[in-house]
Amino acid sequence: MMLSEGVCPEAGEIRQVQLINHESGDPDISVGVICLWYDEANARHSYWSGFQIIDISPEDQEKLNRYISVLEESSVQK
Repeated sequence: MMLSEGVCPEAGEIRQVQLINHESGDPDISVGVICLWYDEANARHSYWSGFQIIDISPEDQEKLNRYISVLEESSVQK
């Protein structure tokens, strides 16, 4: 995940994040995550970070599962 903000996430830090619907641009899936690792990116105030989902509603889990299925299908078709 790429984060762009003024403060680098620290390993062990817990955050609430929203995944944006790529078609509408609106927040679509809300998850609680914990940062496992981070590394500075080349762009100023940007970081590559690894997160683990620690909290997600059943409805958002279904949305995420459908999204992952679409990504898997599109990668197989290439």
